[in-house]
Amino acid sequence: MKTSQRKKMEKFLSKGNVIESPDRERDWGIFSAVKEDDEAEVPKSFSLYGRQGFNHWWAREVENQRQTGACVGFAGAAMLREQLVGAKKATRSSRDSQHPSEQDFWMSSKEMDPHEENPTTGIQFAGTYIKSISDVARKFGCLSRAAMPFGRLTKLPEAKVIDLRSRWKIKSYHAVSMWVEGKNQFNEFGLKWWLVNHGPVITRLNVNVPFFEGKPKGGILDDVSKKTPYGHAILIVAYNEFGVLIRNSWGKRWGECGHLWVSWRYARLMFTESYGWVVEPKEGRLAA
Repeated sequence: MKTSQRKKMEKFLSKGNVIESPDRERDWGIFSAVKEDDEAEVPKSFSLYGRQGFNHWWAREVENQRQTGACVGFAGAAMLREQLVGAKKATRSSRDSQHPSEQDFWMSSKEMDPHEENPTTGIQFAGTYIKSISDVARKFGCLSRAAMPFGRLTKLPEAKVIDLRSRWKIKSYHAVSMWVEGKNQFNEFGLKWWLVNHGPVITRLNVNVPFFEGKPKGGILDDVSKKTPYGHAILIVAYNEFGVLIRNSWGKRWGECGHLWVSWRYARLMFTESYGWVVEPKEGRLAA
Protein backbone atom coordinates (compact mmCIF):
# COMPACT_ATOMS: atom_id res chain seq x y z
CA MET A 1 0.00 0.00 0.00
CA LYS A 2 1.30 3.46 -0.91
CA THR A 3 2.21 5.86 1.90
CA SER A 4 -0.56 8.29 0.93
CA GLN A 5 -3.15 5.49 0.93
CA ARG A 6 -1.93 4.19 4.28
CA LYS A 7 -2.18 7.66 5.85
CA LYS A 8 -5.71 8.05 4.53
CA MET A 9 -6.72 4.69 6.00
CA GLU A 10 -5.10 5.51 9.36
CA LYS A 11 -7.09 8.73 9.43
CA PHE A 12 -10.22 6.79 8.55
CA LEU A 13 -9.72 4.07 11.17
CA SER A 14 -9.27 6.62 13.97
CA LYS A 15 -12.80 7.85 13.23
CA GLY A 16 -14.47 4.46 12.86
CA ASN A 17 -14.86 3.16 16.38
CA VAL A 18 -18.53 3.21 17.39
CA ILE A 19 -19.39 -0.14 18.92
CA GLU A 20 -22.79 -1.79 18.45
CA SER A 21 -24.92 -1.15 21.53
CA PRO A 22 -25.73 -3.98 23.96
CA ASP A 23 -29.14 -4.91 25.44
CA ARG A 24 -31.06 -3.60 22.45
CA GLU A 25 -33.90 -6.04 23.04
CA ARG A 26 -34.93 -3.76 25.94
CA ASP A 27 -35.26 -0.62 23.81
CA TRP A 28 -38.43 1.40 23.67
CA GLY A 29 -39.82 1.39 20.14
CA ILE A 30 -40.70 4.55 18.24
CA PHE A 31 -44.44 4.35 18.74
CA SER A 32 -44.08 4.60 22.50
CA ALA A 33 -43.47 8.28 21.69
CA VAL A 34 -46.69 8.71 19.69
CA LYS A 35 -48.89 11.71 20.47
CA GLU A 36 -52.53 12.10 19.49
CA ASP A 37 -51.76 14.76 16.89
CA ASP A 38 -48.88 12.85 15.25
CA GLU A 39 -49.45 12.10 11.58
CA ALA A 40 -50.23 8.47 10.73
CA GLU A 41 -48.85 8.91 7.21
CA VAL A 42 -45.61 10.42 5.94
CA PRO A 43 -44.87 12.53 2.84
CA LYS A 44 -42.80 11.18 -0.06
CA SER A 45 -39.94 13.49 0.87
CA PHE A 46 -39.02 15.56 3.92
CA SER A 47 -36.09 17.64 5.16
CA LEU A 48 -35.40 19.22 8.52
CA TYR A 49 -33.68 21.99 6.53
CA GLY A 50 -36.84 22.86 4.60
CA ARG A 51 -36.49 24.94 1.45
CA GLN A 52 -33.32 26.62 2.72
CA GLY A 53 -31.24 23.47 2.26
CA PHE A 54 -27.64 23.90 3.33
CA ASN A 55 -28.35 27.57 4.08
CA HIS A 56 -30.56 26.51 6.97
CA TRP A 57 -29.17 27.77 10.30
CA TRP A 58 -28.63 24.28 11.68
CA ALA A 59 -27.12 22.91 8.44
CA ARG A 60 -24.46 25.62 8.56
CA GLU A 61 -23.24 24.37 11.95
CA VAL A 62 -21.50 21.21 10.69
CA GLU A 63 -18.33 20.67 12.75
CA ASN A 64 -15.11 18.65 12.38
CA GLN A 65 -14.16 16.07 15.01
CA ARG A 66 -10.62 16.09 13.62
CA GLN A 67 -8.33 13.17 14.61
CA THR A 68 -10.47 11.94 17.49
CA GLY A 69 -13.07 9.26 18.12
CA ALA A 70 -15.65 11.89 19.08
CA CYS A 71 -18.22 11.23 16.34
CA VAL A 72 -20.81 10.12 18.92
CA GLY A 73 -20.30 13.35 20.86
CA PHE A 74 -20.63 15.49 17.74
CA ALA A 75 -23.71 13.66 16.47
CA GLY A 76 -25.36 13.78 19.89
CA ALA A 77 -24.56 17.46 20.45
CA ALA A 78 -25.90 18.46 17.02
CA MET A 79 -29.03 16.38 17.55
CA LEU A 80 -29.68 17.87 20.98
CA ARG A 81 -28.99 21.40 19.70
CA GLU A 82 -31.70 21.15 17.03
CA GLN A 83 -34.22 19.82 19.53
CA LEU A 84 -33.35 22.33 22.27
CA VAL A 85 -34.03 25.20 19.87
CA GLY A 86 -37.31 23.59 18.85
CA ALA A 87 -38.27 23.16 22.52
CA LYS A 88 -37.25 26.79 23.28
CA LYS A 89 -34.55 25.70 25.73
CA ALA A 90 -31.79 27.29 23.63
CA THR A 91 -31.59 29.94 20.93
CA ARG A 92 -30.10 29.92 17.43
CA SER A 93 -27.29 32.17 18.65
CA SER A 94 -23.77 31.16 17.63
CA ARG A 95 -22.60 31.73 21.19
CA ASP A 96 -21.04 28.67 22.83
CA SER A 97 -23.51 29.06 25.69
CA GLN A 98 -26.26 27.91 23.29
CA HIS A 99 -24.43 24.81 21.97
CA PRO A 100 -24.28 21.45 23.74
CA SER A 101 -20.69 20.37 24.42
CA GLU A 102 -19.36 17.65 22.11
CA GLN A 103 -16.55 17.05 24.61
CA ASP A 104 -18.94 16.56 27.55
CA PHE A 105 -21.15 14.12 25.64
CA TRP A 106 -18.18 12.13 24.34
CA MET A 107 -16.31 11.91 27.64
CA SER A 108 -19.45 11.19 29.68
CA SER A 109 -20.53 8.48 27.28
CA LYS A 110 -17.13 6.76 27.45
CA GLU A 111 -17.17 6.99 31.24
CA MET A 112 -20.68 5.56 31.60
CA ASP A 113 -20.70 2.90 28.86
CA PRO A 114 -20.47 -0.82 29.77
CA HIS A 115 -17.23 -1.39 27.83
CA GLU A 116 -15.39 -3.99 29.93
CA GLU A 117 -12.07 -4.48 28.12
CA ASN A 118 -10.37 -1.36 29.50
CA PRO A 119 -11.14 2.21 30.62
CA THR A 120 -11.27 4.51 27.62
CA THR A 121 -12.30 7.90 29.04
CA GLY A 122 -8.95 9.58 28.42
CA ILE A 123 -8.09 7.85 25.14
CA GLN A 124 -8.33 10.31 22.26
CA PHE A 125 -9.27 7.76 19.58
CA ALA A 126 -11.69 5.79 21.74
CA GLY A 127 -15.33 5.65 20.71
CA THR A 128 -18.41 4.43 22.56
CA TYR A 129 -22.03 3.34 22.02
CA ILE A 130 -24.97 5.29 20.63
CA LYS A 131 -27.16 3.93 23.43
CA SER A 132 -24.60 5.08 25.98
CA ILE A 133 -24.77 8.70 24.86
CA SER A 134 -28.57 8.43 24.77
CA ASP A 135 -28.54 7.22 28.39
CA VAL A 136 -26.25 10.10 29.37
CA ALA A 137 -28.59 12.60 27.69
CA ARG A 138 -31.59 11.13 29.51
CA LYS A 139 -30.11 10.63 32.98
CA PHE A 140 -27.67 13.51 33.31
CA GLY A 141 -27.96 15.96 30.41
CA CYS A 142 -25.16 17.95 28.81
CA LEU A 143 -23.02 21.01 29.51
CA SER A 144 -22.65 23.84 27.02
CA ARG A 145 -19.54 24.45 24.93
CA ALA A 146 -18.93 27.51 27.08
CA ALA A 147 -18.62 25.27 30.13
CA MET A 148 -16.60 22.55 28.36
CA PRO A 149 -15.06 23.47 24.97
CA PHE A 150 -13.89 20.70 22.67
CA GLY A 151 -10.48 19.39 23.72
CA ARG A 152 -10.71 20.81 27.23
CA LEU A 153 -12.18 19.85 30.59
CA THR A 154 -14.40 22.01 32.76
CA LYS A 155 -13.05 23.75 35.84
CA LEU A 156 -16.47 24.19 37.40
CA PRO A 157 -17.24 22.58 40.78
CA GLU A 158 -19.19 19.31 40.77
CA ALA A 159 -22.44 20.79 42.10
CA LYS A 160 -22.42 23.43 39.36
CA VAL A 161 -21.74 20.83 36.66
CA ILE A 162 -24.64 18.67 37.86
CA ASP A 163 -26.97 21.68 37.87
CA LEU A 164 -25.97 22.91 34.40
CA ARG A 165 -26.24 19.46 32.85
CA SER A 166 -29.75 18.95 34.22
CA ARG A 167 -31.02 21.94 32.21
CA TRP A 168 -30.34 20.18 28.90
CA LYS A 169 -31.75 16.68 29.25
CA ILE A 170 -33.93 14.53 27.02
CA LYS A 171 -37.12 12.93 28.25
CA SER A 172 -36.61 9.60 26.46
CA TYR A 173 -35.00 7.86 23.52
CA HIS A 174 -36.52 5.32 21.17
CA ALA A 175 -35.21 2.69 18.75
CA VAL A 176 -36.16 3.65 15.20
CA SER A 177 -34.70 0.44 13.79
CA MET A 178 -35.68 -2.17 16.32
CA TRP A 179 -33.84 -5.25 17.56
CA VAL A 180 -36.01 -8.29 16.83
CA GLU A 181 -35.06 -11.91 17.57
CA GLY A 182 -31.39 -11.08 17.87
CA LYS A 183 -31.18 -9.10 14.63
CA ASN A 184 -31.46 -5.48 13.52
CA GLN A 185 -34.68 -4.74 11.65
CA PHE A 186 -34.23 -1.75 9.35
CA ASN A 187 -37.41 0.32 9.59
CA GLU A 188 -37.82 2.63 6.58
CA PHE A 189 -41.29 3.83 7.54
CA GLY A 190 -40.26 4.36 11.15
CA LEU A 191 -37.28 6.43 10.11
CA LYS A 192 -39.47 8.65 7.91
CA TRP A 193 -42.13 8.92 10.61
CA TRP A 194 -39.63 9.97 13.26
CA LEU A 195 -38.04 12.64 11.08
CA VAL A 196 -41.44 14.14 10.24
CA ASN A 197 -42.84 14.03 13.78
CA HIS A 198 -39.86 14.35 16.11
CA GLY A 199 -36.65 15.40 14.39
CA PRO A 200 -33.19 14.00 13.56
CA VAL A 201 -32.15 10.38 14.01
CA ILE A 202 -28.75 9.37 15.39
CA THR A 203 -27.42 6.33 13.54
CA ARG A 204 -24.52 3.91 13.67
CA LEU A 205 -23.27 2.71 10.30
CA ASN A 206 -20.64 0.27 9.12
CA VAL A 207 -18.36 2.61 7.20
CA ASN A 208 -16.83 1.58 3.88
CA VAL A 209 -14.13 3.30 1.83
CA PRO A 210 -16.58 4.99 -0.61
CA PHE A 211 -18.30 6.64 2.36
CA PHE A 212 -14.97 7.80 3.74
CA GLU A 213 -14.12 9.43 0.41
CA GLY A 214 -17.49 11.23 0.36
CA LYS A 215 -17.61 11.70 -3.42
CA PRO A 216 -20.24 9.38 -4.92
CA LYS A 217 -20.96 9.34 -8.62
CA GLY A 218 -24.33 10.79 -9.50
CA GLY A 219 -24.67 12.59 -6.17
CA ILE A 220 -25.91 9.60 -4.15
CA LEU A 221 -23.87 6.85 -2.49
CA ASP A 222 -25.00 3.34 -3.43
CA ASP A 223 -21.64 1.55 -3.42
CA VAL A 224 -21.55 -1.00 -0.58
CA SER A 225 -18.19 -2.50 -1.57
CA LYS A 226 -14.86 -2.21 0.29
CA LYS A 227 -16.47 -2.78 3.66
CA THR A 228 -14.54 -2.34 6.89
CA PRO A 229 -15.31 -3.59 10.42
CA TYR A 230 -15.48 -0.06 11.79
CA GLY A 231 -18.53 1.88 12.96
CA HIS A 232 -19.33 5.58 12.85
CA ALA A 233 -22.07 7.87 14.21
CA ILE A 234 -23.98 10.29 11.98
CA LEU A 235 -27.37 12.03 11.88
CA ILE A 236 -30.18 11.41 9.39
CA VAL A 237 -31.79 14.75 8.52
CA ALA A 238 -33.85 14.20 5.34
CA TYR A 239 -35.24 11.58 2.97
CA ASN A 240 -36.79 11.24 -0.48
CA GLU A 241 -37.77 8.37 -2.75
CA PHE A 242 -34.11 7.65 -3.59
CA GLY A 243 -32.50 7.68 -0.15
CA VAL A 244 -31.62 9.62 3.00
CA LEU A 245 -29.47 12.67 3.65
CA ILE A 246 -26.91 12.21 6.41
CA ARG A 247 -25.07 14.90 8.36
CA ASN A 248 -21.46 14.04 9.24
CA SER A 249 -18.82 15.50 11.58
CA TRP A 250 -15.80 15.47 9.25
CA GLY A 251 -16.00 19.14 8.28
CA LYS A 252 -17.71 20.98 5.43
CA ARG A 253 -15.23 19.80 2.80
CA TRP A 254 -16.49 16.23 3.13
CA GLY A 255 -19.42 15.43 0.85
CA GLU A 256 -21.52 18.53 0.16
CA CYS A 257 -21.16 21.02 3.01
CA GLY A 258 -20.61 18.07 5.37
CA HIS A 259 -23.66 16.14 4.10
CA LEU A 260 -24.19 13.17 1.80
CA TRP A 261 -27.14 11.41 0.18
CA VAL A 262 -27.05 7.62 0.50
CA SER A 263 -29.45 5.23 -1.20
CA TRP A 264 -32.12 3.26 0.66
CA ARG A 265 -30.19 0.12 -0.28
CA TYR A 266 -27.04 1.53 1.30
CA ALA A 267 -28.96 2.51 4.43
CA ARG A 268 -30.59 -0.90 4.71
CA LEU A 269 -27.27 -2.75 4.41
CA MET A 270 -24.95 -0.37 6.30
CA PHE A 271 -27.04 1.24 9.08
CA THR A 272 -26.93 -1.02 12.13
CA GLU A 273 -28.93 0.95 14.72
CA SER A 274 -30.87 4.20 14.87
CA TYR A 275 -32.38 6.19 17.75
CA GLY A 276 -34.58 9.23 18.14
CA TRP A 277 -34.67 11.56 21.16
CA VAL A 278 -37.60 13.37 22.76
CA VAL A 279 -37.12 16.76 24.47
CA GLU A 280 -39.90 18.34 26.51
CA PRO A 281 -40.79 21.91 25.41
CA LYS A 282 -39.93 24.73 27.77
CA GLU A 283 -42.66 26.98 29.11
CA GLY A 284 -41.99 30.70 29.39
CA ARG A 285 -38.94 32.60 28.18
CA LEU A 286 -35.96 31.16 26.28
CA ALA A 287 -32.94 29.87 28.15
CA ALA A 288 -30.30 32.52 28.76
